[in-house]
Amino acid sequence: MKAKIKLILLIIISTLTFFIKDLVLVTSVFLAIIVVIFLLRIHSKLFEWIKPISIICVFIVILQTFTYPPIKFSVEGFFFGIIISQRLLVLFIAVFAFVSTTSPKQLFEAFDFLPYNLALMLTLAFRLLPLIKNEIIMIMNAQKARGLNFKSINVFKVYFPILVPLFGKTLEGSNRSALAMESRGFKGK
Repeated sequence: MKAKIKLILLIIISTLTFFIKDLVLVTSVFLAIIVVIFLLRIHSKLFEWIKPISIICVFIVILQTFTYPPIKFSVEGFFFGIIISQRLLVLFIAVFAFVSTTSPKQLFEAFDFLPYNLALMLTLAFRLLPLIKNEIIMIMNAQKARGLNFKSINVFKVYFPILVPLFGKTLEGSNRSALAMESRGFKGK
């Protein structure tokens, strides 16, 4: 499938997902995207990616359940949290499917209607996502080897030792890419 068609579908799905307010419709869009993921046979990669975002979704549901007006436990807040979480999952899975099925060259061609520098920036950002996932896995394994307990309830004790090195590695990788582009004479258009 052409990359531009995939990009248009991604934009349509993302936009529609944020305007849907009905739980049944959001769930049906979510299930449709899951079926597409299985048809594309990239579901094994998806399960590696889905764990961090599912933790965020559970946190959103809990937060909305107890902070939805009035500020106490509410069923409306619970369902609102589920809708927000499913919207986030739909967006995340749609971007995952787009990035997983599109080569870097096709990705750049999909953004050719944008100014050159913006298209390059978006292409680099989308291609950076799999690299960040690999860095997270390496950092988590290193922290496990050092004795970090990931089953701890304290979020700061668990995620802070992952986020700080991840931020440093990401900046280091971006700097390397910038130096490589500069050494090859890239000036932009």
